[in-house]
Amino acid sequence: MKGHQSYPRRARCGLGLFEALLAVAVLTVTASLLAQTFTAWTERRTLTAEARALAGLADTGRQWLERNTGGAPAIGPPKEVAYADLESGRAGATYLLPKHTARRREMTLWLWQTVSGPTLVLARARGPESTEQVPGPGIGVSGVGTIVQDGRGGIRMAGPDISLDMNVINSAAPPDPPFARKGDLFVARSFWTGQGCTPYLFRVPNPDCTDGNIMKSDLDLGGHNLTGVRNLNVTGAATFEGNVTVGGDLTVTGAAGFASEVTTPDLTVTGKLTVEGSMEVKDTLAAESGALDGHLIVRDLTVQTCTGCTP
Repeated sequence: MKGHQSYPRRARCGLGLFEALLAVAVLTVTASLLAQTFTAWTERRTLTAEARALAGLADTGRQWLERNTGGAPAIGPPKEVAYADLESGRAGATYLLPKHTARRREMTLWLWQTVSGPTLVLARARGPESTEQVPGPGIGVSGVGTIVQDGRGGIRMAGPDISLDMNVINSAAPPDPPFARKGDLFVARSFWTGQGCTPYLFRVPNPDCTDGNIMKSDLDLGGHNLTGVRNLNVTGAATFEGNVTVGGDLTVTGAAGFASEVTTPDLTVTGKLTVEGSMEVKDTLAAESGALDGHLIVRDLTVQTCTGCTP
C-alpha cells in the first residue's frame, strides 16, 4: 500500500487565497474605472444632445423674431415666447417643437432687450436633474453654456465660446424662481431689432440716444475726404483748407449770436447757392445760380446768369 504523496506548490491547480483576493481587487478597480469612464461618456453624449436640441429652439426663436420684430420686448424683465407662436410662425404652417431635452428637462425660450440695443434670444433647459458640467469645445454648438458660480457670489454662463454675466438679467427678472440658476443649460443668440444710435456721432448728448457716441474733441480726418454727407449743418464758422464741391444746394445762413461764414480756397456748387451770412472764397467760386443776401468776398466769380447785365 502506497503512502500519502505530497506535490510541490507550483504543481498544484487553482489560485491561493491571496491570489484570489488580488484578482478580485484588480477587477473591482478596473470595473470602477470603466464605470466612471462610461458614465462620463454618457454624460457628455447627453449634454451634447441637450445642447443641440436647445440650439434648435434658440435658432427657431431668432428666425421668429426676424419675422416679428414687434415681438421684441422693451428694456426690463425677460419675456417668454409661447410655443404656440413659434409653431405657427412659418408661413402659417403648424409644426411641433420638442419641449424637453434627452434628460427630460423643460426647454423654454426667452427674449431680453439689452440697454446697448441688441435683443438676446435665450433658450433655457431646466429640470430636477441639473448638471454643472460645462460643455467642452467639441460640443458642436455655438453660444451654449452652463450656469456656474462666477467667483464673486454671482453666476455666469460658461461655455467653449461664451462667458456671459447673468447677474444683470437675473436682477431684471422676478427673483422667485430666479431666471438663471446653477445647473441650467442656456443657448444664446443675439438680434438687432432697432436701428439704435451707436453708429452716429453726436456733438452734444441726445436724450433719445443714450447709446450714441459723443464728440468730446475736434474731428480730425487726417487729410481724408468727407463724402456721402446728406446735410451738413454748421453753427459758427466753417473753414476748409482744401477744395469744396457741393453736389446740391449750398445755403449759408447767419444765426443770431453766431458769425456764420464759410472760408475755402475753391468752391463749386452744382445746385443753388444761397448766402445769407458771410462767405469768403480765396480763389474760384463756380455756381449754376446764386442769391446773395449777405456779404460775398471772392476773387474770381463764375456764374451762368447775371441779372441786369448787358451783353
